[in-house]
Amino acid sequence: MVGIVLCGGQSLRMGRDKGLLISSKKITWAQQAFSLLSKLDLEVAFSVNKAQYPIYKRVFFSHKLIPDGRDLNIMGPLLGILTSHTEYPKKNLLVLACDMIEMNLEVIQYLQQQFKQNPGFDAYIFKDKMLPEPLCAIYTAAGLKKIAVKNKKNELEKHSLIYALEQINTFIIPIPSGWKKYFLNMNTVSDLQKVVN
Repeated sequence: MVGIVLCGGQSLRMGRDKGLLISSKKITWAQQAFSLLSKLDLEVAFSVNKAQYPIYKRVFFSHKLIPDGRDLNIMGPLLGILTSHTEYPKKNLLVLACDMIEMNLEVIQYLQQQFKQNPGFDAYIFKDKMLPEPLCAIYTAAGLKKIAVKNKKNELEKHSLIYALEQINTFIIPIPSGWKKYFLNMNTVSDLQKVVN
């Protein structure tokens, strides 16, 4: 299994590259997510967009960066995940968005535990009532291959992760009571202020 930190969003609502924002731990959000996944003894890499690549290679080792694939005609987080799949075609991917700055090790370990105890599924995601959380999830190599094949055949009608997960055999993990705060995506300055306050 390989850990993938998703940093390739446009950060339009935040107005700045979220992966390079500094956390309360005095490191970048991208580094914080990297550190969290590294505690699981995983190889960890960063998924970045093409514009970010020259900037990120000044901050991180270039061999740890996976720039979005030019030959994949898709957008959003799915682009980063499928590009990472082409880099590690035989590896399962444990994906974490860099803007989930409240995420903690217990949650990630629980995700891994569910993966080990419930074999045979294509993906493993948390869900809170009706809302799936596809940006802290495990995507198997087999599951991603199915999505990649559908995309190559132009059978992927939408490029949303949620839609892609509906096309494969996905294991749903209910979010335990009290854990919802860990899944907050920090998209705007006001989101950050809510956490501080």
